[in-house]
Amino acid sequence: MVGASLSIVGIAAIIVSSKIYALQARPSWNSWQTTGFFIFTVVLLGTTTVAFLLSETEDEASQKI
Repeated sequence: MVGASLSIVGIAAIIVSSKIYALQARPSWNSWQTTGFFIFTVVLLGTTTVAFLLSETEDEASQKI
């Protein structure tokens, strides 16, 4: 339950952070694509980081055996 709550708060924080870059002075930044790219980056870097950490954990576990 805590993990789901933290995930929702994290996603909301990313969306709010992306709104900082949605400037009216920069029409190309003031679109849904800015938020979309932020979310895409989070998903890409998040899954890559988790996969790396899991592979390191598995390597350490196999060395102990």
